[in-house]
Amino acid sequence: MACPLYQQRGTRCRCLAVIGNIVPTMHERETFCWKGQEADCPTYRANVSAGRPLSEQQYMDLWTGPVKQAG
Repeated sequence: MACPLYQQRGTRCRCLAVIGNIVPTMHERETFCWKGQEADCPTYRANVSAGRPLSEQQYMDLWTGPVKQAG
């Protein structure tokens, strides 16, 4: 069963755990969205913990780490 926060309409998909139109990567979809493994998904866990959809920056920080300022 697919993650309850994964939405697909035709060829378009998005993650409802994030504000905006974030499209989960193929890795995310194959690992978490399609296999009912959402409890292991960092995005899903952060959304549940926050009790609200994440900002795009919070989502990016989860998957790539915070941006470090040069200086």
